Amino acid sequence: MPKTVFRDKTALVLGADSSPGRAAAQQLSRLGCRTVLAGFDRRQIREIAEFLVSKAGKPLDCVLPTSREGFFDVILEARNAAKHFHYIVNVLPVLQGDPPGEFAKGSMEDLALYAEEQVLEAQQGKGAFRVLTVVARDSAFRPGKDVPFWYSAVRLGEEFASASAEDGEGIKPAALGDTIVWLLSCPPGACPVEVVVARRDPKS
Repeated sequence: MPKTVFRDKTALVLGADSSPGRAAAQQLSRLGCRTVLAGFDRRQIREIAEFLVSKAGKPLDCVLPTSREGFFDVILEARNAAKHFHYIVNVLPVLQGDPPGEFAKGSMEDLALYAEEQVLEAQQGKGAFRVLTVVARDSAFRPGKDVPFWYSAVRLGEEFASASAEDGEGIKPAALGDTIVWLLSCPPGACPVEVVVARRDPKS
């Protein structure tokens, strides 16, 4: 895997205040990619940011609002601070529980699509980038229409989506991080659109 492809690049991680998001941020940081940690839990975002400082430089934190008002402005401010998002990793669709604040009227997948649309609008005219979305294995989630970027998806088995970073059950977070890094480093023409990450049944 050409690890040098991530050096001097910036990755936005939507849902960085979660186990899958943290896994993505850790692996990308270890390869020299600057990360922008976007999520709704300010405390979690700051804890992860402090942890990553010693790994690959200081990340940017982006605390997302719990309503549509000001959402785009927060994303745009983060993009301006980072100059450009070369990679966008969206783990919001796979998170369990109700969306926060105003978004509680819909699902996490609705929120994920809305967040992705706001990021794409902020990215307009700013050069090439790649998007990777992490979804549940049986999810019908799809990106918006006419997406102007190379898009990939990682589908997670239920056992991983329900596992925390500390409980040791399901798939290890590193497996997800490694899969994300592999997909983002693949040449677009040779990269699969979707891959599945799930625990292998020992009886199979």
